[in-house]
Amino acid sequence: MGKKQYLTEDAKWGYLLIAPTIIGLIVLNVYPFLQTLVLSFSTTHPFGYYEVSGVENYVQMFGNKEFWKATWNSIYFCILTVPLGIFLSLLTAVLLNAKIRAKAAFRAIYFLPMVVASHSHGVEMDFQRRVWHYQPDHRKQDKLADQPQAGASGLCGGGSLERRGI
Repeated sequence: MGKKQYLTEDAKWGYLLIAPTIIGLIVLNVYPFLQTLVLSFSTTHPFGYYEVSGVENYVQMFGNKEFWKATWNSIYFCILTVPLGIFLSLLTAVLLNAKIRAKAAFRAIYFLPMVVASHSHGVEMDFQRRVWHYQPDHRKQDKLADQPQAGASGLCGGGSLERRGI
């Protein structure tokens, strides 16, 4: 009898392709969660030192009136906002797809904030360009283009701002 192969070629490729996601999940979620759990049973000191103090932190937390007030406020907020948000979302979806007389107007009103926000941004940029006279310095821009940087100064290319009279 031959040696039994437990993983097929497709399974090996599958594990290889999901490995970065699993590693990221462990490094960015599981490890910080476990570290937080350890620190919750500890008393912290400067420079990252801590000593394990047991359930003392939890006893203090559950005995605090502000903790219970914040907890009930959060529960109350969730009880009110989640059903209301679902209802309003469902109502909006139904109205956007319903066969009603003012369907086009309703869709325009619904998407108006998207259009107005981008338009107002353009108007503000135009206003700033007119009020603050921007004079690009192309010599700086050429020097900065050769340097690998992603900051705002690298994107703007340098220059000077002079205030115009209004």
